[in-house]
Amino acid sequence: MLQAGCCAEAAHKGVMATVADQMVETLAAMDITLHHLCAWWDVLEACRDRPYFADSALAEVRRFLENPVAWSAAHGGVASAEEAAARRLAAPEA
Repeated sequence: MLQAGCCAEAAHKGVMATVADQMVETLAAMDITLHHLCAWWDVLEACRDRPYFADSALAEVRRFLENPVAWSAAHGGVASAEEAAARRLAAPEA
């Protein structure tokens, strides 16, 4: 990314592919800008045509794409910007 002229802040925040609007809103509330480079739905569809991943793995990716906030919460992640902030405040400083 840096070689393509992207700034270091964008590289630090990371780049993700297309996700549900609720994830974009959740990340925006945490002051994280999401940059779209590709659509995960297209990647998922391409994976169906190739034997790289088990059907169960593809199904799990689909569940994530359908509702990333709920998937995150169900797997130990945060479900809101408020929860992320509370976890940061509760975490011991290194």
